[in-house]
Amino acid sequence: DGFMTAVSHVIPEDVWLLNMSAQATDGTAAPAPSSGPTAFVVTGYTYSQPAVARLMRRLRLVPWLNGVSLTTSSKAVLDNHLVYQFTLGANVISIPEVGS
Repeated sequence: DGFMTAVSHVIPEDVWLLNMSAQATDGTAAPAPSSGPTAFVVTGYTYSQPAVARLMRRLRLVPWLNGVSLTTSSKAVLDNHLVYQFTLGANVISIPEVGS
C-alpha cells in the first residue's frame, strides 16, 4: 500500500502509465518483501522527453527505489497525437511490511 501510494504521488500530470511490474532478481514471480532487491519496470506515455526525465527524477524520491534509469523512449502516434512511449527500470531496495 505504502509503496504504491508513494509511486502514485510522484507521477506527473502529463504522464500516464500502461504497466508496472516487479520481479525478483532470481527469477521468481512473487518475492517475499525481505527476499532482496527486485527489478521494477514501468511503461507509459507522455507528450515530451522532458516529462520522461521529470518522472525519472520524481521516482528517485520514492524511498524504496534506487537506480532509476531509462530503458527505452521512442516517438509514437496515439489517437493522431505525437507522444513518447517509454520504459523505465529501477531496483526495489526494500518494501515495507504491512503495518510498518
